[in-house]
Amino acid sequence: PQRRVCVYLAYWKLAYSIYMASNPTKPMSTEIRYWFSRASLISVIAMAVLAFAGQFMISRMIAPLTPLTAKIDAASDQVIRAQNINIIAVKLQNAKRPGTLYTHRTQLAAELNDFVAVHRGLLYGDASRGLSAAMSNDVRELLFDPDNGLDRFARDFEDQVRKDFLSDSLTVKDDLAVNLQDIIELELSPRLQEFTGLLAQEARIAVSKTYAAQVSLIAITVLLMMMLGRCLYRPLADKIVGVLNNDNTSRDKNALRFDEVTGLANRTYLLSFMTDLCKFSQQHDFKSAVLDIEVNGLDAVASVLEPQDVNEMKSMIARRLESVCRSGDFIAKVSGNEFVVVLTSFEDDTALNDITNALRTKLSLPFVLATHSFGLKTKIGIKIADRSDNVPAAILNQAATALKIAKASDNYDIQFFSGSLAPKANQREKEFQQIERGLKNAEFCAHFQPIVDLESGAALGLEALVRWNHPKRGNLSPIHFMETVKNRGLSNDVTRAVLGDALRALREWRSQSIDVPYVSINLDVEQMEDKTFVDELKWIVDSYNQSPSAIAFEFPEAAFMPSNATHISENIERLGNYGFRIILDDFGTLGLKLQDINTIKLELVKIDRAFITNINSETVQQTTTLDMIKQAQANQTLVVAEGVETPAERATLQRMNADAIQGYLVCEPVDMEAVFDWLKSSANREPEAQSA
Repeated sequence: PQRRVCVYLAYWKLAYSIYMASNPTKPMSTEIRYWFSRASLISVIAMAVLAFAGQFMISRMIAPLTPLTAKIDAASDQVIRAQNINIIAVKLQNAKRPGTLYTHRTQLAAELNDFVAVHRGLLYGDASRGLSAAMSNDVRELLFDPDNGLDRFARDFEDQVRKDFLSDSLTVKDDLAVNLQDIIELELSPRLQEFTGLLAQEARIAVSKTYAAQVSLIAITVLLMMMLGRCLYRPLADKIVGVLNNDNTSRDKNALRFDEVTGLANRTYLLSFMTDLCKFSQQHDFKSAVLDIEVNGLDAVASVLEPQDVNEMKSMIARRLESVCRSGDFIAKVSGNEFVVVLTSFEDDTALNDITNALRTKLSLPFVLATHSFGLKTKIGIKIADRSDNVPAAILNQAATALKIAKASDNYDIQFFSGSLAPKANQREKEFQQIERGLKNAEFCAHFQPIVDLESGAALGLEALVRWNHPKRGNLSPIHFMETVKNRGLSNDVTRAVLGDALRALREWRSQSIDVPYVSINLDVEQMEDKTFVDELKWIVDSYNQSPSAIAFEFPEAAFMPSNATHISENIERLGNYGFRIILDDFGTLGLKLQDINTIKLELVKIDRAFITNINSETVQQTTTLDMIKQAQANQTLVVAEGVETPAERATLQRMNADAIQGYLVCEPVDMEAVFDWLKSSANREPEAQSA
């Protein structure tokens, strides 16, 4: 249908051109109609015949190119897929923790299965079908030669990966990844590239035949129509050639390395790039600069615009950054409103200041979307790195420290990391090392806080809250360490520790005949970027022989906003499909409407404690809280009020028909033994005493 429309539009344009040659001043709105009123019957018939004949012949000529292009894409993807397998193999070889080993092995097995599936598709889908006789023989020889055939080396490659990296052993021998890279570069990749070249050669022959057919068709018309016709068909030919000459750049932009909305690199890719940059800096002794940029005001924009417009605005920010940066610079989007620009080298401080000011100026220009004009404020933290800086995470940490100082100042929008900031950065680095050590020593544990029915006082569930049992500082709440945990990519490790504690507690309570419907675990939006982690959560619960319904996952309101990337919602939905309960936490903080959540079934929603504190004295809070309760009831979802601390607050919520409460009035977060005592005493209380 697209090609048919293109042909029709081409000849309408031809008609318009002929008319304009003789009537250049005729108003555009009537040009085409006026031309047809002047055209002779013979001209109209000739145009119609030429359009339909051209559509038929071009369709017949282009038809063979579609399977050819698909085969070329599949073979080219195999080269990239083999390199990805080697990259994961290197990570697996260097992994130490069981959780990391499992993650990398799962990724490696999935990537290898894709490689094998595509390879079999090329073989058993008859890769030589549709080719000329000579080319078909060449392709078959390349694929099935017993000594040097692609099929043989692909099978050897698969066997090597399964033997060395997917065995039952928990360790991987040294240098196996190096051997695997040799197989890829010396044996597998050259044959895949030769196979792609043969298919591309056949495609070019088909394109040449298409050219010849077009020329023959146009030759039956007058000279002017023939020349214009060739010009109109040329973009179609260029598009076909462009597909054949694609360098696979777009195929490399996947969810593991790039942000879905802006197309910029994500935090994972940024760390990889910084690692390479540090190594290069060690060899060549040059300076680079890391600019940590926070764009304030996007949350306010999200409350005014539609989700697609918010994504468009983020893309506009990315394009403005790209317009200022040089070809060798690197740009990444690391969070909802935070970007990192790496200036790989600069001549002097003047050049750095020029680029920094250009970035600020570009981002300060108004953004016009959907008839609205928005101005955003920018804060920038800068770290200048040289050959003495060889730890990528530390460099990014220092830039983040500078940004934090800039955000705290009303007078300065740009802050350089300097010697005076070093103690703060060193403190963050020290805390990071302590957190890593604490995770290895099982110092992170879960404390539990009950969620109780407002009428009966019966426990509906427990929320597991992470605590750090620090050997010197005692029991620490998340406010003391969670920012560092998120910034350094340790959120999944903390979640594993809390989930393990929750599952052990459930097993112990149920062995004592204490019924706990479920335990909820907090997850953030960034953790839902990783599909593999979602599968790992299911695997962990299964390993404890617990039903997924015994675990609920709490997500902040930001996770359900329509402006989020599609795969985040899909991963949350997958958790629900596995049987886990899904809870909306901090309801009301971003103005989300429950009717906007269509695909995910919620177990319950939690009203943020900010709306509960002083609810008896603040009329606005009462109105807002009542509206949220009614939304939940209309959605047939239980509603829990968090942070309830006084009997008066409890009484007010009861009048508003809330379903359950959670807070210090019921029980503060306590360890597994203490909450066990609370559960036993709660089970022995009379319903009237529980609700009193």
